[in-house]
Amino acid sequence: MLFSVRLTAPLLFTLGAACALIGQQRHDYLSVATALCLCVSAAGLFSEDLIHSGYRRDRAVLVHVAAHPGAQPAQIARVLGVAEKAVVVSLVRLAEDGLLVRVEEGTPESCSYRLAG
Repeated sequence: MLFSVRLTAPLLFTLGAACALIGQQRHDYLSVATALCLCVSAAGLFSEDLIHSGYRRDRAVLVHVAAHPGAQPAQIARVLGVAEKAVVVSLVRLAEDGLLVRVEEGTPESCSYRLAG
């Protein structure tokens, strides 16, 4: 499903934009309105996928920290194949939500994390 959403949203947006352009050239404003609705729907679908990709990354980070207490962002990023900065964002968000705690003090990039509780 992930692949299909990532491919479908840009295609729907492109189709909507092309239909809007053709409708405008033919002075068919009902087609233009319909095509613009398609563009807005495709943009919403794409933004929803971006939001959910952050949640999926958070879950993967949380699972890794649960299996490897004391893990550091660079280690997690290497294992998950994700940019370290994205892992730090997930770790900070999970710590703010009370699911993780920092084991060592310091910057979010240099400290390690474990499950809260």
